[in-house]
Amino acid sequence: MSQRFKWYVSLLLLGLLGFFLVTPIPFANATGTPPLSAHGFQQLDALITSKMQQWHIPGMALRIVQGDQVVHSRGFGNADTSGHPVTPQTPFIIGSISKPLTATAIMQLVEQRKLALDTPILSYLPWLQFAGQTPKLPITIRQLLAHTSGISASASFGDAVNDQTSLEQRVRDHLITLDRQPGTTFEYANTNYELLGLLVQMVSHESYSLYIQQHIFTPLKMDNSFTSPQGASEHGLAQAYTWAFGFPVPLLPLPISATGDDPSGSLVTSAGDLSRYMIAEMNGGRIGTTTLLSSADITTTQTPAIHMGGEGERRGYGLGWMTGEYLDAPGGAIQGIWHGGTTIGYNSILFMQPQQHWGVVMLFNINNLFINTLPFDPSEMLKQGVIQFLSGMSPSFYPGPGMQTFYLVTDSILALATLIMLWPLFRLFHWQRCLRKRYSEQKMNWWQWLRLGGALPGSY
Repeated sequence: MSQRFKWYVSLLLLGLLGFFLVTPIPFANATGTPPLSAHGFQQLDALITSKMQQWHIPGMALRIVQGDQVVHSRGFGNADTSGHPVTPQTPFIIGSISKPLTATAIMQLVEQRKLALDTPILSYLPWLQFAGQTPKLPITIRQLLAHTSGISASASFGDAVNDQTSLEQRVRDHLITLDRQPGTTFEYANTNYELLGLLVQMVSHESYSLYIQQHIFTPLKMDNSFTSPQGASEHGLAQAYTWAFGFPVPLLPLPISATGDDPSGSLVTSAGDLSRYMIAEMNGGRIGTTTLLSSADITTTQTPAIHMGGEGERRGYGLGWMTGEYLDAPGGAIQGIWHGGTTIGYNSILFMQPQQHWGVVMLFNINNLFINTLPFDPSEMLKQGVIQFLSGMSPSFYPGPGMQTFYLVTDSILALATLIMLWPLFRLFHWQRCLRKRYSEQKMNWWQWLRLGGALPGSY
């Protein structure tokens, strides 16, 4: 195999992979039906069931509300490997949907005048240590809520997995990296909400977990909600799955946030419970006779405080919520207020449409953080399809190669690339055998020559 040929093959393989991943492929439309009606929900359930079977999604919980009423509630698939069905009461880890709940806790303390949004955080946590850029202006609570604090997305207080260290101790043990000046631009960073969770603890004199349980979960009657996966594991926590070669594979129990103090992403709840929180968010902070927040503060959290990107960006971030254009679908742009959550083995979204006054919660017990970045992630496609349907559009799904094809092509490319890289080694073994054979033949001829020489006349 010549060097030139190997280069040609390598370039061809890279080109195929680039085409597979980058080339835009038109979307294929499915037939839509009128949303928020009995017939519409039957069509929606059939669509979800079909796509879950086609894409091998193990389990999903769904809850739809309109106004202050639940209008549709379903569980699909299995919650674990033993076949227990998913129900609207099945707990799931909700990842970053924990952030709006942490923001709610902060706003409750603001209403109680224990915190002020524009007060520097050093007024409450004077011992914080910073690295990187030196802030010209102090970081405020509002900036933490809106991800405009200047804190780097890569900043971390360490790995909370199997960590019994308290939230406060984790913060005290680490420097906080700034990569921009506070209040200038948006940068999504979990550290912002870990600091907010610590503020909740410091001013309420309760642990973050206890505060969330007593001031949000209990008043809203969120009976299937927990502040850590460990607490939920004894109450039917959905089994986590990941994607492997396009098929779901169960994961070992996840020891995430062993202390229950991860305000940015470790809360656990069910679709039924989370819909109660959503109803309060959609109705001025109230559900029934319970008031979670004032209407004014609900509006404040849902109003964009910053654009999430550069020029032309159509999304904003409020104080715990994403706002603006959720999806530029073939049927038109879909506007809303929402937050998603992706973590190891779980994918979720809470989406609210304030103009039409409906909202939806979808929780999945499968996620792969790499597949999540690709256009054919099954959970992401199904989330978008459901929201399109509820927006009165025909759901559209990525019609290009699915995960099985992706894995087949990728593995084939890797196998060929590996063969190309190992080919010189194979040739080396071949050359070695040839040299040994040639040496052996030369050695045999030498002894034959000696024998022949010894048999000549006059030899002794």
